[in-house]
Amino acid sequence: MDAMAAGKMIQGVQTAFQMLSILKLTDSMYPPQADIITFPCYDVIVIGGGTAGCVVASRLAEDRKTQVLLIEAGGFPPFESTLPGLLVYQKNSTADWKYTATDFIAAESCQKNTTEILSLGKVLGGTSTVNYLIYSEGGKKDYDQWGAAANDSNWNGESVLPYFIKSQRLEDPTIEESADGDFYGYDGPIILTKDRTQDAENYLNAFEQSGQIVRDDTNFENPVGFSPAMFNIGNGVRQGTANTYISPMKNYTNFHVLRNALVTKIIFDKSKKAVAVQVTVDGQKFTVKAKLEIILSAGAINSPKVLMFSGIGPKEELKRQGIEVISDLPVGRNLQYQSSTILVFRFTNTRGKPASMDPGQYPATVIAGYVALNKSCDRPDYLALNYINYASFLSLYSKLTYQFPDEVTNDLFSPCGKYRSSDQYQIMFSVLSNLNMKTRGVVSLSSTNFDDQPTINVSKYYQSSDLDNQVKYIQDFFKIVDTPFFKEAGGEFLAPVLEECDGLEKYSTEYWKCYAQCMGSIRPLFGGTTSLGSVVDSRLRVKGVKGLRVVDAGIMTVLPRAVLLGPTVMIGEKAADMIKEDNHL
Repeated sequence: MDAMAAGKMIQGVQTAFQMLSILKLTDSMYPPQADIITFPCYDVIVIGGGTAGCVVASRLAEDRKTQVLLIEAGGFPPFESTLPGLLVYQKNSTADWKYTATDFIAAESCQKNTTEILSLGKVLGGTSTVNYLIYSEGGKKDYDQWGAAANDSNWNGESVLPYFIKSQRLEDPTIEESADGDFYGYDGPIILTKDRTQDAENYLNAFEQSGQIVRDDTNFENPVGFSPAMFNIGNGVRQGTANTYISPMKNYTNFHVLRNALVTKIIFDKSKKAVAVQVTVDGQKFTVKAKLEIILSAGAINSPKVLMFSGIGPKEELKRQGIEVISDLPVGRNLQYQSSTILVFRFTNTRGKPASMDPGQYPATVIAGYVALNKSCDRPDYLALNYINYASFLSLYSKLTYQFPDEVTNDLFSPCGKYRSSDQYQIMFSVLSNLNMKTRGVVSLSSTNFDDQPTINVSKYYQSSDLDNQVKYIQDFFKIVDTPFFKEAGGEFLAPVLEECDGLEKYSTEYWKCYAQCMGSIRPLFGGTTSLGSVVDSRLRVKGVKGLRVVDAGIMTVLPRAVLLGPTVMIGEKAADMIKEDNHL
């Protein structure tokens, strides 16, 4: 499918979904709209019904004596978001904040825009409602780093593992009956399933032939290796935190959800205790009070925004915006993320049907590889997510998910492009992500108007070592082209026309440096902007004030070498226990 056809298809499908939303097919699954005029005061207010916010709010409300209000800027998850087969259409939809980030040193000669369109959920469940359903935890040593940064062993690997287990309901007999089964839970809210297909086995053989470690499962104890991807999908339905944590609470009288509501400020009393929030609903402004605590769970991008508008952040920036400084903290600094490079391979000796178009099934076979360049190391350097399908579907990834120019999409996936692609042959769309980025970004205020999106400055390769390492990852992964499987399957690397790179020696270090910059993307897996140790203490309490905590991916002092859904849910689970303990709930 060429880029124009892909664009029209995306637009047409998203328009149809907007019309379908009139029916409000999922509204009955969730609590009714909160009445903050009748109930203007709660024990606990949670700002942001995202991935972690849904978890912490629901766990606190399990105590029927605790009055909990969850405030979400978006609405309920739309019907299409519940179906794995329709995941590609969530980006830039009504459930998306539609934020953009600027790559402040992007190579201007590359075809790709220096502005990245991010996919961040503006919907109950947050990004867990719109993401690509890949689940992982990271390894024990990731969290040992957190414990060291917080100077608190309660954040080390052994201490956080029980909270992963608490959230999980693994449905995979093979893992359950193995030694790996000890690192999963079986009665938690989120159903986890493995992508076990014959195609997956075939491609795993190729990676094994290239010298990679292949396992049945990568997990908390064994975080390195290639295996069939783990999905947060159960019974053909997305397992986001809205339907797994909030839906079961719909009849709890002590738990209220205020949706399509924007918190613009946290209010403090003279002792710097957080006592209320200012919230806008349908153009009207209200104040809602909290007796015990306010929990900020708006995510690694929006939590800094709310904090800074409330007077918590770098004093120079707050003064520049005319905001009274309540606590001078490095809010919005240390923005962490993963940069990625796309490689596309075609296999002309493969036959068969494209992956199922059943909306209840994942729309591709997926192999997840967590790779350490030094095979004796137990921490991965990069992640290779390999999506195996056919040209017509993968053109949507290229056009919408990774925002490549039409020329690149046509070269790779169009019947009229450079490679005359069709659905006759399998294609592997490989996303190589740096799991140990040295480059950091910044979230700052763009104006004094809360409705304006924050300024998000990122760079794929501000630190030259990040580009050097990305080239090493590409070269390591590219060994697959020399395997017997690759040759027998008629494999070929599909290199789009990149004028900036085509004068360089093919597959040389300089070529791959150029390629990585032109075929790169920022994966919107953000953290670090309200870090443990610098902005919040080990109990997630914001420093310099009282009665306010941050509970979301922003507290990650260093990103775990993983996809962030699992770690973010874990934070919500752990925070809920902390809050209960500190308030004797």
